[in-house]
Amino acid sequence: MTRALASVSEADAEAIIRKGLELAREGNPTLLKWCLPHIAPVQTSRPTHFNAPPIQVIADVDPALAAVNAAFFSAEITPEERKAAEKVLQITRDILERRALRAEVAQLEQRVNRRRRLVVRELAPHEQYNVRDKPDNSGAPPG
Repeated sequence: MTRALASVSEADAEAIIRKGLELAREGNPTLLKWCLPHIAPVQTSRPTHFNAPPIQVIADVDPALAAVNAAFFSAEITPEERKAAEKVLQITRDILERRALRAEVAQLEQRVNRRRRLVVRELAPHEQYNVRDKPDNSGAPPG
């Protein structure tokens, strides 16, 4: 069936669709059943509107969750809409937390690198110092 559909030219496809629509308009139940979901798909959800502050930082998530709960408890949104909004807010919180962690790791790496450079500068005058030149405090005889 898929090969047959793939081989139908664009002009033939348009003619077939036109004929199908014509038969559907005439009341053909099979074609009506086929056409209606494509012409007017069943809406599975609707846009959800409620007042929530913009979310820029992690601290903004809790007021947004409070706005979702207020909208739910005042019957402005359904339980499904509440669940979807909470999921979006949780994903947003996760993203913001990861972003903050990456920034913190970058700062720590910068501090470590600065300290490393300082240590290298301090040791630079002593770079001729060799590990073999260290005194042996083990008490074992040399050799």
